[in-house]
Amino acid sequence: MFTRKEKYVIERDALIDGRVLSLFEMRLLKGKVYVPVQDEDTASGISRLRKCSDIKIEFVPDLASSEKVLALTRAKKAVLFKLSKDINAEKLRKEGMRLVDIDALFERFVPHFKPRDETVVRIVKRGKEPDEGVGYFSNGIKVVVQGGAEYINRYLEVVIKGVVNTPAGRMVFARPKYRS
Repeated sequence: MFTRKEKYVIERDALIDGRVLSLFEMRLLKGKVYVPVQDEDTASGISRLRKCSDIKIEFVPDLASSEKVLALTRAKKAVLFKLSKDINAEKLRKEGMRLVDIDALFERFVPHFKPRDETVVRIVKRGKEPDEGVGYFSNGIKVVVQGGAEYINRYLEVVIKGVVNTPAGRMVFARPKYRS
């Protein structure tokens, strides 16, 4: 799939989400890309794809239903990039379809921490509590550091206390590794 020319189908939800487009922008994927006809929701994603020199875009009318997306993917022997929950990735893989579940792909690049793991974070602001400092990992995950307020604008070695998954994403709670 990487660096050789392929055929890809990007379903509407995935095109709107836009995360998969970074793989084309980084020139990891080349070839022909089948996308739904542009509308207000997909315009941004299509604009990003048009800037990629290693792909050819083909607009396909009526790619609104999962059945039509799957039929096109099968007919073109393409790789499907899907975000829709209506498409069962495991079932389709067993049938021999090549597809990438975008949520599952990008989840692999999110660091997973357990209590007592150690890492480094830059503290950028105060938290809700007076002694809390807040930092962010490069992928946007928020880190709340108990006792971290005095380290604003500095990097700090921390020990993970816990991780919480919220509707807005993952949030990590930590304390300084060394207390002053």
